[in-house]
Amino acid sequence: AAHVVVIGWFDRHWLSGYRHLEALGKLDTVRTLPFPIDTRVLSPAPRDGRWPTPELQACLERFDLVTFYPSRQLFTKEGKLLDGMTANDPGKRNDVFYRALARARHQGLNVGAVIVDKASPDTPVAKRMIEDLGLQSAVIWIPAMPRLELIDWYRSADLVVDCFGGGAPG
Repeated sequence: AAHVVVIGWFDRHWLSGYRHLEALGKLDTVRTLPFPIDTRVLSPAPRDGRWPTPELQACLERFDLVTFYPSRQLFTKEGKLLDGMTANDPGKRNDVFYRALARARHQGLNVGAVIVDKASPDTPVAKRMIEDLGLQSAVIWIPAMPRLELIDWYRSADLVVDCFGGGAPG
């Protein structure tokens, strides 16, 4: 059977495209390759102690394992957790990451999270959950910034985190 390969599937038209393919009965022919990256730019940064910003340096010196979470906060609707697994419910399931981070910290791992504050509707919910899980000292919020300024954060992190459900753009 022929397959349709979609690169960068999650753009502003992703849901309408998904529904269109679903209506045609063609979802089983779609293979996605979302967000291909340029590894010449987004390769691990050398750990030579020279960092572009004091904030980044402080973060890297503070934790043994640094996770970078540039995704927007999208995991509730009308006060309930989204399952993130359907087109009608495209949550990012950020809560899964926060619970895993809390578990790792409680097991003694010196792991921290750098989260980009995109002022998403669920940002206050995320901050409350982080507080409830006792993660305030393990989380650093940085302001949203142009993509080019985020490159150093991507390159310096040990792990880049996105979504734990079916996914949603941004």
